[in-house]
Formats: sequence, structure tokens, C-alpha cells
Amino acid sequence: MRSSRSEDDRGFNHPRAHRAHSFRKTIKVSRSLRLSRALEIPADIAERLQSTDSSQRAAALVDLASAGGDESFALISRSFDDPSVEVRSVAARALYSLQPDHAASFTRALREASSERRRKIGSAIAASGLAANAINSLTGEGRDRTYSAFSILFLMAKAGEVQPLLQSIAKHPNIEVRLTSVKLLALSNQHQVLPALRSLAARDALPAEVHTAVMEAIYLLSNQTREVA
Repeated sequence: MRSSRSEDDRGFNHPRAHRAHSFRKTIKVSRSLRLSRALEIPADIAERLQSTDSSQRAAALVDLASAGGDESFALISRSFDDPSVEVRSVAARALYSLQPDHAASFTRALREASSERRRKIGSAIAASGLAANAINSLTGEGRDRTYSAFSILFLMAKAGEVQPLLQSIAKHPNIEVRLTSVKLLALSNQHQVLPALRSLAARDALPAEVHTAVMEAIYLLSNQTREVA
């Protein structure tokens, strides 16, 4: 009876294993080259976008943001489906810096995205630090900067990510920022935020004007819910 296969037969050192590994690597490089040619991006960026190393994929997104263009936009948007939180966060920052009109990039990405990708884009805006920066810019100098911050936060809320705004209402030291955060939630039409708003309204420490704004938001969202029903 023939003995079982040796360790070398089963191990990676066997010539067959080397050939299989080389074949897989060739396929990966071939896919990267096809992606590069199809979208007219540098081959090294295309290869890093398909790396198994999340830090390599994230670094490629930074380079795409610097390159600009529709090809970069398409690949950055696709990266919101990446399994890595780090990559998705970098994708949000890359999309933000892709063009001067920061909100326009997110508007387009959300409009073209599936419902699942929209949710991931909203979460990435929060996780990347963009939401925190935007909240702090709501009363900053310059109308353009304030409008951009408002737009980014509104898009984030519309995508279903509301936690940064709720935290702002509860804790931000600037009353105007808190009031604007309430307004954003009221405009977002996200009815699932109602229990959290009711919980905020029950807090004794909430400033009077913020409490009034929260109650108005609850009333508005509740009416919208009844109209939909």
C-alpha cells in the first residue's frame, strides 16, 4: 500500500505550491493592471488598492485624493465597502479633500450608493473625525466654512449616523452649536432618533433654549412619522 504524502508534498515548499502562489500573484497583478488601464490611474495605486494590507489600501486612497478626477472619485466611493474601518475612515477624508466643494463629493457619493454603502459613508464621516471638526466649525469664522460644516453634518445624519449630533446637543459648550445640532436632526427626517431626543429632553441640566429646541424637533419628527404612517 502506498504511504501517505510526505510533509514536503503537502507543504508550501513543494514546487506545486510555489507555482500556485506565483499564479495567484500573477492574477493579482493582472487585475491591478486591468484596473489601472480601465480607469487611467497609476499602476502602483491600483495594485495597492487591492493589497491584503489595509494600511496599503488606505495610503492608496490618499494618493487618489491628490490625483483628483472622476476615476479617483469612483475608487474612493468603492472603498466605503472595504471591511476595514481604517480604510473607510481614510476614504471619508479622501472624499472630503477631493475637490474644493467638500459637500458636493459626499452628495454625489450618497446619491449613487446602495443603502448599505450610504450607512457606511455616514459612519465613516463620524469615525474619521470629520463630524467632530464640522461640529466645531458651525460657529466658526466665514460663511463658506460654516455652510460646508452644516452640509457635511446634514448628509451624515441623512445617511443614518446621528450619534455625533446627539453628543453635541448633550455636551457641547457652545449653545449655538447645540441648537444647530438639534436643527440638523429635525431636518434629517431620521425618525429612529426620537427615543434619544426624548431622553435628552428629560434631562434637568439641559439649557432652557436647547430644551425648547429639542421639544420642537420631537414634535416635528413625530408629525412626520404620523404622516408617513
